[in-house]
Amino acid sequence: MVEFALVIPILLLLVFGIIEAGRLLFLYSAVLSSSREAARYGSAAGELSGSLRYYADCDGIRNAAMRIGRFAGVSPTDISISYDHGPTSSSPFAICPLAADEQIALADRVIVQVVSTWQPLLPLVNFQPVPISAITRRTIIKDVAIEGTPPSPIIPTIAFVESEQTTDEGVGQLKIIMQLTAATDKTVSVPFSLDGTAIPGVDYTVSSSPVVILPGYTTGEITVNITDDDIDEDTETAVLIMGSPTNAVKGSPFTHIINIEDNDDPPEVSFLLPDQSNPENVDNLALLKLSHPSSKDITVSFDTSGVALKGTDYTIPASPIVIPALDTTFPIVVDVFDDLIDEDDEPFSITLTSATNATLGNPQVHIYTIEDNDNPPEVFFTWEQQSGDETVGTMTVEVQLSIESSKDITVPLHLGGTATRDVDYTIDLTPLYIPPGDTTASVVINVLPDLDDLEEDETITLMIQNPTNASRGIPFKHTATITSDAMMPEAFFANASQDSSSMDDSRLEVKVLLSAAWSDDVTVFFTFAGTATKDVDYTVNATQVVIPAGGASASIFVKIYDDAIDEYDETIEIIMGDPTNATKGNPNIHTITIPDNDPEPNLYFTSSGQTADEDAGTITITAQLNVISGKDVTVPFLVFGSATEGAGNDYTISVSPLVILAGGTSVDIQVEILDDDIIEMDEDVVVTLDTPTNAVLSSPSTHTVMIKDNEPNCPTPTGLPYFGTNTNRNLLFWDLQSADPIVPTNLSEVTIHWPTGADANISSITFGSTIYSGSSPPPFLAVNTPNPLWSGAFDTRQMVFVFDASPKPVSGDFYQIIATFEGCSPINGIIPSE
Repeated sequence: MVEFALVIPILLLLVFGIIEAGRLLFLYSAVLSSSREAARYGSAAGELSGSLRYYADCDGIRNAAMRIGRFAGVSPTDISISYDHGPTSSSPFAICPLAADEQIALADRVIVQVVSTWQPLLPLVNFQPVPISAITRRTIIKDVAIEGTPPSPIIPTIAFVESEQTTDEGVGQLKIIMQLTAATDKTVSVPFSLDGTAIPGVDYTVSSSPVVILPGYTTGEITVNITDDDIDEDTETAVLIMGSPTNAVKGSPFTHIINIEDNDDPPEVSFLLPDQSNPENVDNLALLKLSHPSSKDITVSFDTSGVALKGTDYTIPASPIVIPALDTTFPIVVDVFDDLIDEDDEPFSITLTSATNATLGNPQVHIYTIEDNDNPPEVFFTWEQQSGDETVGTMTVEVQLSIESSKDITVPLHLGGTATRDVDYTIDLTPLYIPPGDTTASVVINVLPDLDDLEEDETITLMIQNPTNASRGIPFKHTATITSDAMMPEAFFANASQDSSSMDDSRLEVKVLLSAAWSDDVTVFFTFAGTATKDVDYTVNATQVVIPAGGASASIFVKIYDDAIDEYDETIEIIMGDPTNATKGNPNIHTITIPDNDPEPNLYFTSSGQTADEDAGTITITAQLNVISGKDVTVPFLVFGSATEGAGNDYTISVSPLVILAGGTSVDIQVEILDDDIIEMDEDVVVTLDTPTNAVLSSPSTHTVMIKDNEPNCPTPTGLPYFGTNTNRNLLFWDLQSADPIVPTNLSEVTIHWPTGADANISSITFGSTIYSGSSPPPFLAVNTPNPLWSGAFDTRQMVFVFDASPKPVSGDFYQIIATFEGCSPINGIIPSE
């Protein structure tokens, strides 16, 4: 008992020591195996579902460690995962999970450290917990390529959650969600572009492209801020279009449409001001305004009325007018005619009547007053004096205005002179009246003859007193002399010549003057000459004019026709005849020069090219003017191309240059194609217009004639068809040779006959390229579509018929091939079946 008592503690201590040593060994083994299993998992090649790599699967690595580590009391927090760049690394460069900018490269290692603690079960002594740690490093097998086997990675698909939505423009902010079908260990970048009727930066703003989805996440979003403007507009669309993502596949829907509905009322349209007044030498605007912008064109109709006359006193754009989208003001341009007529101020009104895409606001009426800026006209005698004998009968005294007036004008006259009223003459001294729009008035002096030849000359003087609505001009005194030897005045042109280019329009005035007043009407006759053609280049309103008694001048008017013909300058000669009651003075010929104002016509070919067979004979190339010309147009041209010019070669052509005569519009270049018997390539003749005279070179200025060779390039067999040997026993060959190795030919049809008992179908036919593919059973196959089956040039080439099995010989039967090339007789090859 004593011995036992002494030995039992030692035995117990030994047993517990063995147990603790075994437990310590187990814990170390478990921790080491745990880190190894975890590192083995993390270094594995390939990807998990959703493109998640093993080395980035933090939970998977920890679960692999926990499968054994849990027996050693290891918890997930006791497992650390990091990465280094291989054995030469001094320290890890990242821990799991990897950040978005951290990537694993080839030869990088995964490092798994597992930590546990050991403490005796029986605390015989005060033992502190002892850490047990195992670190395993394994090179990551990032990429494995198996030759001949394509990889099949599982790449997630990304798409918009919704394809379309509708919102009010006052909604503010929208979130557009993109979603992956599965998480991935890679950063997914999704670019996008914008389209639609809405304008980025104006109708909305959007977060920047691309959308970035970090590893482990499945959604990304685009932020769209809708602009709540005050513009009346139609529903607009903002279309977000997904581009090509990285580390994901574009799915459907890959577009997202935002329909932005407008929340604004149509604007009101009205005049900015109710009225305005401006002098007639000032053009101005009647300005329209909108209460707020609109994205639609607004059409506004209006009427005008008032004292001022449209087309006479002012012009204004035709109704309706269109206010362009987004404009908030628009001018109605009032172009006032600044005349020289003394008149009262003239108002007129512009009244808005209707509007589309808008409503009418106030004011709807704008009163525009045209203030007159002209002084009253001057009134004066046309002639300062005149004379006539006692037998003249009457003498007419004319007064005229410096310019017409819109007001009534009265001209009182004062009478004087040496002649005695009611003895030598009679006169009505009632004030002269010039109505609005007229510029002259006259009073008649009735001369009374007294048959006294010895009487001295007598005078009658008339003096203008204070006129109404006019001022007195010079001369304001007229002296009429009654004499016995009055001489007739001379009639002459005011100018010897003029140029129509100095006129604002095509109506020219030719004025005839008298050297002095005469008591009778003076008639002046004219004839016409010159290079211009009457009633073609011009017309005149009369062939004679009458200067009334007492008058100073008369005019004829020449209307010039503005044609579109480039021509030389032309002249009109107006030749004065012998007038009545006057003599012909100088100048008595008036010359009008009509400078041409038309550009030179355009010269071009009527087409840029044509194709002709070699046996076509003569073909025509037409050079044409866009308008006729009054001048001869010289048409030079140059000739190029692969065809050879000259007798005995490929063609002959008209000699350059040709001429389009004045009044003509075109000229033909004749190309005679020479037909030879040579197999050759198609050739071309390139005719290019050179710089013409009296015309401008236009497009097309080059015309290409393609000469198609009419001698077919007909291939011929070099021998009979034949079968291959050994592994080619299912191939039937036929060797063909071309007549010319550089001239293309077209294969139109291929037919083959082979025995029904051959137990083989034709699977393909090739002639440089495949012309048939399928499975055709015997005994006949014809291939003729598309047409041509093959086109090109060759020297020698094989036609190969591929059977799906080696054909069996059939006694008494045959194989026959017929090939037809365009323009050629069919060629035939036949061999017996056996």
